[in-house]
Amino acid sequence: MKITWRTVTGTQTEVPLEVDVTSSQDTVYLRRDIKPTTIEMESGNIEGYTYQEAQLTVDEYEQYISEMEQLESEAFKAQVANNEAIMEALAEMYEMIATIGG
Repeated sequence: MKITWRTVTGTQTEVPLEVDVTSSQDTVYLRRDIKPTTIEMESGNIEGYTYQEAQLTVDEYEQYISEMEQLESEAFKAQVANNEAIMEALAEMYEMIATIGG
């Protein structure tokens, strides 16, 4: 699933949630790179936040979560396989050293 991010400046008084499932019944807001900012207005400056935001339907969000869990699982399995290969190589090196020294 491709996520489309856009830059948003908001006037929230509190830091916006990274995953907002409560602002709307049918839209989930994903946010990243949240930074405080000052918004210059004619009536004076307002403190707010600038961030990257993506809007997903609830169904799209569920699909996104599923895909992320699958990617994380695959990455974990790859890391375990890599660790096992390293451990096997170390064991072989120790055996060779023991044979040479013995």
